[in-house]
Amino acid sequence: MTTFSNLARSMEDLRREIERETGRIARLVATKALEEVVRRTPADEGTARSNYFVSLDEPVERTRTAFAPGKKLGLTETGNANAAISAGARKIRDFNPRKNRSIVISNSLPYIGLLDEGSSGQAPSGFSEAAAMIAANEVEKFRLR
Repeated sequence: MTTFSNLARSMEDLRREIERETGRIARLVATKALEEVVRRTPADEGTARSNYFVSLDEPVERTRTAFAPGKKLGLTETGNANAAISAGARKIRDFNPRKNRSIVISNSLPYIGLLDEGSSGQAPSGFSEAAAMIAANEVEKFRLR
C-alpha cells in the first residue's frame, strides 16, 4: 500500500535523479560544444583557438596569447585546440546545477566575429552556430534512466 510518506520519498528520489542527470547532460553537451567550436575555428597563429574560455554563469572578458604559437597553422592544428579544450573541460567539470545557472563558452578576441563571418577562408561562415547545433543535437540522445 502506497502512503504519502512513500510517495514523498519517491518524488525526492526522482528529483535527485533529475538533478544528477541534468548536470551530467549539461556537462556532456557543453564539452561537445567546446570541442566543436574550437576545432572549427580557423587557426593561423593559434590565438583564436586559445581564447575560448569556459566559465560558470558569466562570460570571461579577457584574452590570452596562444598556448602553442605558430604561423599558418590551419584547421588541422591540434596544440592550441587541445590546450583550450583541456582548460575548458576542467571548468565544465565544476558545473553543479544546484549552484550554477549555466556553462558559458566565450571568446573575447575583437576579430572572432569576423572569423565566424568567414573572413579567413579556412572555415565557412557560421562555424560557431554549426558547433552549437551539433551540441544541441546531442541533447536528443539523452533519456532519464
